[in-house]
Amino acid sequence: MLLIDDILGWGKARQVAADHKVKAMGMFSQLLFRPKPDDITIVYEEKRYQAFWHIVGTLFLDYKRKTRHKVPVETMVKTITIEGIEYAANQTDHTFEVDGIEHCQEEQREELLVDAQTDKPGDFAKYMRCTSKQIENMDILTQDGAQIAYMQAKAFIPNSAGTQ
Repeated sequence: MLLIDDILGWGKARQVAADHKVKAMGMFSQLLFRPKPDDITIVYEEKRYQAFWHIVGTLFLDYKRKTRHKVPVETMVKTITIEGIEYAANQTDHTFEVDGIEHCQEEQREELLVDAQTDKPGDFAKYMRCTSKQIENMDILTQDGAQIAYMQAKAFIPNSAGTQ
């Protein structure tokens, strides 16, 4: 598990909350009551960790496939002999066809960021740019009274559209 470093801290988080408490009341309340910042008291605060899965998968394919290749030739060519096999040139498009086996290799990589609580893809990319440290268990997270959003370890299999 990786613990993403706290970029705000309690002091800065409280200041941001205080700066935005009138806006938090909503536009309708502001029109009717026009509260002042001193009229609004923050009565609850919590530090909560939200788990997400960073899933990276790589697919390697190594395969062979039979195919026919069209090979261009000059207009005056009528037949071509390759390794004792004679091929007739097509006079319409000035090509000849030869059977072959293609030796192919492909690599595909996919990366997903998934909310560990809902199994839905989430906007967690901003956290991937933050510094973090590896932790062995979740006990360190709750030492200061922080809450941990429920998570469950299970397989995640996206459908063909990339979501579950």
